[in-house]
Amino acid sequence: MGLMFWPDWTKQVINHFTTDLYSEKDMPVEFEPIITNDFTTFTPGRIAPHIKLEQFLTALGGGSTLGSNYKHHVLKLAGWKYDSIIGYAKHPDLASEAFNKVRSVLIETQDKDEIVKRLSNT
Repeated sequence: MGLMFWPDWTKQVINHFTTDLYSEKDMPVEFEPIITNDFTTFTPGRIAPHIKLEQFLTALGGGSTLGSNYKHHVLKLAGWKYDSIIGYAKHPDLASEAFNKVRSVLIETQDKDEIVKRLSNT
């Protein structure tokens, strides 16, 4: 059965988040700045920049649980002080600050260990 009875947009979202994780060869070198409204609004057809950055960090960290743990660790180093159960929309100012801090490091390096090192020194 799978996704047979789900609306088309739901299939697209599920497929995007399960099959479109970045591989090393197509990891972007730039991300859009993250603004507070990215966490509280939805625009059809647009993937919010923080989602792309999360996907990137998850892939960089090794994908699956390992990548998710890496992403959470990086965001904590960048200033996000809440567990993953707390959504970014609950604290959008802090979330945008943390994501933009990560973004600024990614502009300089996309080495997984170097990202952690640079965020640890801030």
